[in-house]
Amino acid sequence: MLVLNKDNYFEYVKETGGVVSPIILSCFQVLKDTDTKIYELVEPLLLKRTKIAQLRPVITRLSYEICGGKDWRKIANICAIMEIHNMYLYFHNWIFDNKNSIWIGDLGNVRKKISDVIIAAAITREIFSDIIDESNIAPEKKLEIEKHFQKSIKETYYGQFLDINLTIDRFKEFKSEKDFLPSYELKSKIQSGSFYSLSGRIGAILAGASKNKEDIISEICELFGTGLHISNDLGDFAPPLERKITFGKSYQDQLADIRENRLTLPVYYVLKYGNEQEKENLLQLVGNYSPTKEQIDSAIKSIHSSGSYEYCHKYIRGYFNRAKKKLHESFEISKERDLFAIMLSVIRTNKFLAELRKYS
Repeated sequence: MLVLNKDNYFEYVKETGGVVSPIILSCFQVLKDTDTKIYELVEPLLLKRTKIAQLRPVITRLSYEICGGKDWRKIANICAIMEIHNMYLYFHNWIFDNKNSIWIGDLGNVRKKISDVIIAAAITREIFSDIIDESNIAPEKKLEIEKHFQKSIKETYYGQFLDINLTIDRFKEFKSEKDFLPSYELKSKIQSGSFYSLSGRIGAILAGASKNKEDIISEICELFGTGLHISNDLGDFAPPLERKITFGKSYQDQLADIRENRLTLPVYYVLKYGNEQEKENLLQLVGNYSPTKEQIDSAIKSIHSSGSYEYCHKYIRGYFNRAKKKLHESFEISKERDLFAIMLSVIRTNKFLAELRKYS
């Protein structure tokens, strides 16, 4: 039984951000002072990310504390790195998924936008590398942290490769869920689960946890990240009513997956089990950058009427249950365990799924 509630958790998130965000901003101050033009490339995302709840630093802090770490402010700069690393991945994701209209415009304009984003990503990558090098961490731990960062980056980009190539036109390659799910789960795990796993493992390493505890935290966070990725795939169909940002997608990114021809689990289910009209309602959004309200509504309703929402939500809940079970088996009752369990619940209950559920 939880001792703490969601209000306690959100206060914890707010406190973490209050410490970490100024550190993130300070990491870019030298760039701001010495090269304004380059700084302007990263500034919009930097200001956006430091004004909202940051999940990766929270994971690192919680993992540090649940493994016995004291005075988390001593590792606040490493918590900041987790969000700066997240920014680095964001920049490339804009290109991969055509976010912020990167691919929209004439050739010259598109080339400039892509060049700017690549440069912004490279600068951001160097900034978080410098912070690790300059951190007051024992050399052996620093090497271990750098090793895990390198592993996670490789996995994340391999996951991006799999994601880009798991397209709707490949639907007929998969005869059943047993054929589709291994490919889908793999890309979800290494595209998102790997980074969440990294965030947790770094906290455990800094707390001086045993290798066994490190691996347990890593596994829990990987389940969390993978489940949240799949939850976001379902939440992609939430109606884009307004520009909000939560721990999932921003509302302006809604319907991006179907628009970019991605074969996600909710799409697969409709194409496999939906009727012809339900399939058509989804397929008309592929490559459609200006869908009408009627087209959006019919696609969302098809997610429900086909049974896709119910199936995917049950599937997502499985990740939550496995992560929570592992957490409760591995750690004694504590404030930190309660907070961790509340954080895990974001997999199955968030604003996007709540909005989508209204269409049922």
